Amino acid sequence: MTTLILKKTIESHFEYEQSSVWASSNSVLATVNQQLINLPLANLNDQHITLGSWNTEYLWQAKANYFKSSYKQIIKRHHILALQEVSSAGLSTIASVCDYNYFVSSPNSRGQAVGFLAHPRLKITNIHEYSELLDVYGIHDLRPAMQIDVFDPQTQITLSVITIHLKSMLGGLSFTSLVRKKQLQNLIVAISNKNHPTIILGDFNCFLDVSTDIEPLFNNGFNIANPNNHTSTQLAGGRLDGLFYKNLPDLIAIKRYNIRNFWRASLAGRSLSDHGLLTWRLEKH
Repeated sequence: MTTLILKKTIESHFEYEQSSVWASSNSVLATVNQQLINLPLANLNDQHITLGSWNTEYLWQAKANYFKSSYKQIIKRHHILALQEVSSAGLSTIASVCDYNYFVSSPNSRGQAVGFLAHPRLKITNIHEYSELLDVYGIHDLRPAMQIDVFDPQTQITLSVITIHLKSMLGGLSFTSLVRKKQLQNLIVAISNKNHPTIILGDFNCFLDVSTDIEPLFNNGFNIANPNNHTSTQLAGGRLDGLFYKNLPDLIAIKRYNIRNFWRASLAGRSLSDHGLLTWRLEKH
């Protein structure tokens, strides 16, 4: 009962503060539709997988309900959408609008979890949460990583997808860099016995084009998608969100990278999030 009361207090406080700065739902929907015009709806017969990552900045239930039409347009264009800063109630609300499957991790004490939305054509063969990213160096309120193992009957692609939300920069770059690096080291140890295609994506909370925080991934053979792209993915500036991959067969290519920073549009502002929606397409040659 105490946990439930605390969770409701966190959500109520955030939604009271944020609802005062939300733009109208119709204005946000107009922005979303305009920015998604070149991203087609995902369907059962696509010969590719549209993959996305988005830090939704506190997707609680009230926010999910208020912007339900916008979320529907975004979700329906993905086969797999990895999410950060969600709640179980918020994620289940928007999943039900699209009849998508959803998976959500344990939250921290601030109510922040990570999770996935998955198109119903996909077969989810395994789900795993990595608590190894928690309590690093005694830091509380860190978030776990979450993995889904996916088989797509349409493309015959099999892969593991891990969503991640590393320690924020609050506390100074020098110290928090050590925390993020240790989180990734712990994750690498936890997945070290896996040799199948793996994708790690999400909010790394460091500057992916210049930071050394992500060295554990490179040292373990992961590659970063779109290595020469320096476009900001977050309102404060910097490429904080991205995708890493390992063991992808030569016949699978990661293409069509796109960043949709809804927060740049004056009609929407920060209503949906202070992070951009990132999308890629997994295609077979």
